[in-house]
Amino acid sequence: TNGLRVASVHPLFGPNVQTLSGRVIVVCDCGNASAAAEAEALFRETALAITRLPVAEHDEYMQYVLGLSHLASILFFTTLHESGRGFNDLVRTASTTFYKQARAAAEVARENPYLYYEIQHLNRHSAELFDLLNRSLAKLQAAVLSDDPATFVALMTAGRDYFPETLPAELG
Repeated sequence: TNGLRVASVHPLFGPNVQTLSGRVIVVCDCGNASAAAEAEALFRETALAITRLPVAEHDEYMQYVLGLSHLASILFFTTLHESGRGFNDLVRTASTTFYKQARAAAEVARENPYLYYEIQHLNRHSAELFDLLNRSLAKLQAAVLSDDPATFVALMTAGRDYFPETLPAELG
């Protein structure tokens, strides 16, 4: 590294946030623990939640917390668009769950599409994520189309068990 001390910092929030309270920043150790510690120290006196990762693990985590989150929203609005039904038409019968997902999807749709392409395309785990998504969708499809609700109930139960009782407060 030519004598350079390198660490990487990845804020998991955009430039429009109003407060740093509860926001996450990842400090990646690129092979020099003291450089990572110094980078972490820059943010220690803030309200940020600091997570330290080896740089080799960064993309694996990001495939879920960014890649999957973005893909779910992109899949939602792409499916709605492909349905041929206008948003205003669907709103006439919209549920609370629809509005929650629509808000998240609309925020993603308004982001820079080139940045989101790079987030998906440049992550070396994207193909693995799509394989997992396809397996999960096939499992869900089989459960929904089955005349026996047991498999679907098992998926819902596994989902309920996956999340803690109390999720972190929604950030603004």
